[in-house]
Amino acid sequence: MGIKKLNVLHVINSLEIGGAETFLLRLITQQKKEGHTPFLLVINPQNNDARFEEKWKKELPGRIFYKWSENKLVKVIGERVNGVSYRVSRQKVYDKYNERRRKAYYNGIISDNKIDLVNSHLLGADFFVLDVLKKYVNFPFVITSQGCYNDYKNEDRVVELVKEINGMTYVATKNLNIFNKAGANLPKAKKLVYNGLPLPDKSTFKKRSEFGLKAEDFVFGQVTRSIETKGMEVSIKAVIDTVEKHKLDDLKLVIVGPENGYYINLKEKYKAYEYIIFPGVAITPTEFVGMFNVGMLPSYFPSESCPSTIVEYLSCEVPVISSGVGEIKSMVSNEGKYAGIVIDSIDEDGVPLVSEYAKAVFNMYSDSKLYESYKSLTLGAYRKFSIDLLEKEYFDIYQKSIQDYLND
Repeated sequence: MGIKKLNVLHVINSLEIGGAETFLLRLITQQKKEGHTPFLLVINPQNNDARFEEKWKKELPGRIFYKWSENKLVKVIGERVNGVSYRVSRQKVYDKYNERRRKAYYNGIISDNKIDLVNSHLLGADFFVLDVLKKYVNFPFVITSQGCYNDYKNEDRVVELVKEINGMTYVATKNLNIFNKAGANLPKAKKLVYNGLPLPDKSTFKKRSEFGLKAEDFVFGQVTRSIETKGMEVSIKAVIDTVEKHKLDDLKLVIVGPENGYYINLKEKYKAYEYIIFPGVAITPTEFVGMFNVGMLPSYFPSESCPSTIVEYLSCEVPVISSGVGEIKSMVSNEGKYAGIVIDSIDEDGVPLVSEYAKAVFNMYSDSKLYESYKSLTLGAYRKFSIDLLEKEYFDIYQKSIQDYLND
């Protein structure tokens, strides 16, 4: 008897360019390859990145749903109807009508597509499933705990959530802290499962010449969300310090990220430095990472857990210079060694020390034996992030969660 193929509804906040969202796209792509049928429900589509959303639509044609919403004009009329009906009968007729429509919409998604299980990703999506979907229909429910749980404080809500889930994955051990602190009775079907990806197709890598880079240049790079605590400016200052101190003309830095206000300000601030390159956003990060000699992540992001950036570097055989926050030390480890340089030094404000990163940059650049030793460890460190391995881990959690649901 063959393995049962599943219809899985994934729920996500929005289709923005972030680690959780990118991993989910890779996961559903692998689930399709394994013969399962993934669907997607987006609860805040107003925050979608148009280019990333287009990529999702190509991967899941006809299988993407959005949170139920009402027509603005109808809502205005409905509120007037509510006013009249409440004065007459103390009932809000339009609200009751809307509730029936909302219930029918979500019931239809579950029943029409024969959904076997719902898997939510990110805290907002988890509570949406708890508060909305579970209100209208019952189903096996799995959450994927990302870094957003590290800053969450409402223990009562966490306990309420855990009572309704049948399984969970978490991308870093510290993501369990809020659950343990709340004394939540976690499901038996739970497991640490990293975010991962398939090995990239090297033919998709960007050509250095597109960005004015030479084949012989030694290129450092960072691909992250464009927020201060991901450490873009630490990388920039470390490279500038190294280039200026040692008078180097073949050391370059590529900073890749969404072109928000922070990114644009950095680009303007450092426009005089020709060896700092700002190509903008990456829909497929590995296309840029393939140009790098070294990947950087001086992150001091409070909720950092299992950054996809690190996995992308390793998959492209690019050693790293990184902080050790979240699971990063475990991520870059291979048989007791690191596939790069991990730096824990921070200043009194918790910001990574530029001087330590500058030392690491110069060591990678100047010591070819050291560099090659780190590079040789990258693929071994990557193996634990192989998407086919992680898809099997998810499927195992799904099966156990469905069994728990049926036995409840």
